[in-house]
Amino acid sequence: ISSGCVNLEEGKILYTNPQMNNYTQYMMASSSIPFMMPVEDIGQLKFTDGGLVDSAPLGQAIKMGATKLILVANHPEKVGYRAINHNNPLVFADRLMDIVVNNTLNNDIMEAQLINELLKDGVNSRRTEGKKEIDITIIRPQSTIDLKIDNFTSEDIKSTWEMGWNEAESCLAKKY
Repeated sequence: ISSGCVNLEEGKILYTNPQMNNYTQYMMASSSIPFMMPVEDIGQLKFTDGGLVDSAPLGQAIKMGATKLILVANHPEKVGYRAINHNNPLVFADRLMDIVVNNTLNNDIMEAQLINELLKDGVNSRRTEGKKEIDITIIRPQSTIDLKIDNFTSEDIKSTWEMGWNEAESCLAKKY
């Protein structure tokens, strides 16, 4: 188990595990959505969601020894159109975060897939040096999850959970 959180002062990601002091705080920080949830004070430093730096920590999982990965994403491949009130700082910041995180996620997935393709084709380069092919399954929604992080009900949670479950079953059925 590993959780990634960003040290706001340094702008760097810290990967933590249950053997570390204050792991529960680091884990809470790793799920703290910027602008919507409070940052986590750990010692003298402030931490927030690791997705700011590494939204799909594939490299970290591989470093930890993973040979098969199932990536469950909260964002579809394309962010899609959404009318927003750009004069509301929270709404505007949330939309910017969606765009940035989604593009970072897409780039991370494309990089992993490219390395796999290069390795399959027997290409030896700096990009493939020391790397091995990894079985990657990607589960992500087909459309944007329309859940208001600052205003949702238990029914919203239930329907979102069911939608995610169905997407995952469909994706896994296609692969296996």
